[in-house]
Amino acid sequence: MDVEDRETEYVIYVDVPGFKKEDLKITVGDNYIEIFATKSEEEKKEVESRKYIVRQRLYESIKKRIELPTPINPEEAKASLNNGVLVVRLPKRRISKEITIDLGSQ
Repeated sequence: MDVEDRETEYVIYVDVPGFKKEDLKITVGDNYIEIFATKSEEEKKEVESRKYIVRQRLYESIKKRIELPTPINPEEAKASLNNGVLVVRLPKRRISKEITIDLGSQ
């Protein structure tokens, strides 16, 4: 997994080999993202029924939680899945500048 900090967004890359869109669930909050990937029971049974000599790719489920250093706009988040790599783009929230208010005279 990689988390890239760009000027206006965070871009997260997660390897999810063998998972389909419907296997993935992404939850985004103000300063975090959670990624869940779970194979269906049918897919698990199919894999378990095979005979292996060596088995090292045990991706039956993935759970990741990433805390981000600055707030993001969850409603503007975008995700795509291509060749087993999940890419999530999380736009950073613009932080307002602090200003001083002049009381003026009455």
